[in-house]
This record gives sequence, structure tokens and C-alpha cells, in this order.
Amino acid sequence: MSAIFQAGRGPLFSLLAPRLGVSALVLAGLMMLGHAGSAQAQDAEPSDEADVVEDAPATEPFIIAAGGPFGVGFTVAGAICLGVEGEAGGSPCSVRAIATSADRIRAVDSQAVDAAIVQADWLAQAVAGRGLFEGDGPNDRLTQIARLHSEDFVLMVPKDGSDDPSELDGKLIDLQPEGSYPHAIASLLFGAMRMDLELGGDPQVAGFEGRIANLCDGKSVAAGFVAAQPHITLAGAVTRCGIKALGWPETALKTAVEAFPGLEVDPIPDGLGAASGAHTVGLRQILIMHRDTPKERGEALARAVLAVQGDVASNLAVWREMTPADLKAKSPVGLHPGAAAAYAAAGVK
Repeated sequence: MSAIFQAGRGPLFSLLAPRLGVSALVLAGLMMLGHAGSAQAQDAEPSDEADVVEDAPATEPFIIAAGGPFGVGFTVAGAICLGVEGEAGGSPCSVRAIATSADRIRAVDSQAVDAAIVQADWLAQAVAGRGLFEGDGPNDRLTQIARLHSEDFVLMVPKDGSDDPSELDGKLIDLQPEGSYPHAIASLLFGAMRMDLELGGDPQVAGFEGRIANLCDGKSVAAGFVAAQPHITLAGAVTRCGIKALGWPETALKTAVEAFPGLEVDPIPDGLGAASGAHTVGLRQILIMHRDTPKERGEALARAVLAVQGDVASNLAVWREMTPADLKAKSPVGLHPGAAAAYAAAGVK
């Protein structure tokens, strides 16, 4: 990267944060991007005063891997980095964009990065040595710093339709593209209900907007999505054109969770028009660290998550229902000793 963005709660962030909301958190992530490379960039220029060392970091920098810029994970990682740097004597911190959870897990396992935000199903596969990790064997080297937000499967239908998913028996459900998370999860849920469905949709219609438009216009009877909730586009369509999310029977939810390690049962959030008490399944995002990372670094990272939780929640709707206790709740891996110490010191039960 040609330019280095210095990170921290400087005047620019302080000025923009109250005005931009979630965009300020995106800015935080972008400010962190490339920060870890600043020392190398400075060393590239020869100096006549080789014995003089300026601005040497007091502590070793942190690198947190997340998905691409402008995604929720990247945004959250940037906010956590601000928390790391905001501590007295805090370490420099940067966000490294790595596209897939599998690659981010491998980066943590090789200790190429300090931590990463990964999806729980990929983490479960890595721990068990299955799927893409089959050749690696079981992995007990990964630990949890924090259990973060969930990306939930929601099946949207016209508002005047039934609240019972079984009423969709034999109908075409828009779950493009085939092989996607919505397609896989819906197959599990409908399969658990022993329903005969055609899962597909128009392959020419891509993205949330186009598929929601088809549903609003009556061109499809149902459409499934996986997204961090509440999702602005979905929530807007609920009031704009009269659609709602469907909840699932407890037996179907249990079957899906047992068959798909990493899935969790989640309440459908307010604003999606679902019946009271309706539930679906979601994929939790987990902040992980290698077990051999020193305890004090795990503790510092967990403290940073606690420190920024309120700021993130005020700007990012998906965090508003989270509590400090959610951060240490069960995931496919155990807590890093440093994280456990941080939560105990903060009185998190």
C-alpha cells in the first residue's frame, strides 16, 4: 500500500464519528489498514544517521485480520484496534484484509497475524480437521477472545401470507445462488420439516435489492438471505412493500444446528415483521487468537473489545442487543487465558 494511515482517536476521527455513524467505524477500519507496515516503509529509505532510531514503538504492534473493507467484520476490527491503541501505553494496531474465514484461520494458526474475526462454522471445521482443513487434522491451537455478532438466515415472505413455513410446501423459494449459505441453511431447515421444495430462483437477479424487488412485486413467493441483522435493506422493505420474516419450528432449528456445526439459534430481531418469539439460525463471528500468544496480549485485546462495545453498538445496529456476557459465551473453541482474565477483572459473568 502506497500510503500509510495513522490510526487512533485523533482529531479527524473525533470530528467525523458523531456525524457519520457506522461510516465512522468504516473509517476506523480504513485508518488501520496498512498501519502495521509503517515501520518497514520508513526503513526503506537509507539514512546518513544510522545510529539514530526515532519513534520506535514501545510495544509490539497488533494485527487483526478481517474480511474486505466496508464489510461489518472489517468495520468492527477497526473499532477494536482503536480500543487497543486507546489504552495507556497501548500497542499500535492495524487491520489486515483477508478474504475468507479459512485463510484468516490459517493466518492465526501460523501466527502471521495476532487475531482474526472468523465465521463459527469455519472455526468448527478447523477444530475438527474437516472440510478444507481435513488434511491438517484436528486443531487445538485456536482460542476465543470474543464471541461477536451473528449473521442470521431470514426467509422473507409477503406480509399477508402464513407465518407457518410448511405453507410453502411445493413452491419455488428464491435462494440464489445455488450452493450459497442461504441455499444450504434453507435445505437443512426445510429438510427437517420433510418438505418438498424447489430451491432456486432467477439466476439473472443478483443482490439483496433485486431479489427483494422480485418479492415485493409478487414475482417470487419467498426469498432467503444471510446477513447481519437488523439489515437496513430488509427492514426498509418490510415497511415499504409489506414483507415479513418467517420463524421456524423448534424441531427444525434443533436439527439444523446438529447437522451444521457453528450454527446457533437466534431470535429474529425487531423490525422484520416476524411473529412474536420467532427464531431462526445464524452464524456467529468469533474473534480468535493462537493459544501460544502471551496472556497479556490476549488480555489487552479482550479489554479493547469491552472498551469499544458501547461505541460500536451506538453506530452498528447488529451490536445493540449484545451484552458483555455474550462476548465470553460458548463457541467452537475455549477462551484464551488472557481473555478469561480480562472478563474476570471486568466482573463479566
